[in-house]
Amino acid sequence: MQNTRKIIPASEMRHQLGGISVATEHRWRDDGTLPKPIKINRKNFYLQTDIDEFVQNIADRSVGTRHV
Repeated sequence: MQNTRKIIPASEMRHQLGGISVATEHRWRDDGTLPKPIKINRKNFYLQTDIDEFVQNIADRSVGTRHV
């Protein structure tokens, strides 16, 4: 089985996170909230699996803080 990792451009990552701004991306990246990007020709890309895990962690935390 071939192990392939999908990388997505920063613009796609921002879209997947609800359309966050470039400034928010930079702030979250700098403070460690987002995983580190992969640099290719001075452009930022992210592993799709890292972004999926990031979203899942946010979802898990929000479920744990809900009040019924």
